[in-house]
Amino acid sequence: MKAKFLTTILLFFFCNIKAAEFNVGDLYYQILSSKERTLKIIYSDEYLTLKEVIVPDSVTYDNTTYSVTTISRNAFQYCSSIEKMTI
Repeated sequence: MKAKFLTTILLFFFCNIKAAEFNVGDLYYQILSSKERTLKIIYSDEYLTLKEVIVPDSVTYDNTTYSVTTISRNAFQYCSSIEKMTI
């Protein structure tokens, strides 16, 4: 019974973490505040081929529009092919 309860709690925890991250286009975002509707860019999975990055003012996900307010320190760490970035 204890193991089942612990498993349920862990699944709930991991599902909530996953729900806070999503991608739109080449960029992945993390919700900073659902109330204030703010996001930060956390990474791109196109890091080997990404040549141009356009950081949008806002992103719509799941019928909610969020403001992009932050770029994670390591968001483009492995993106060695970037030639142009527009913020």
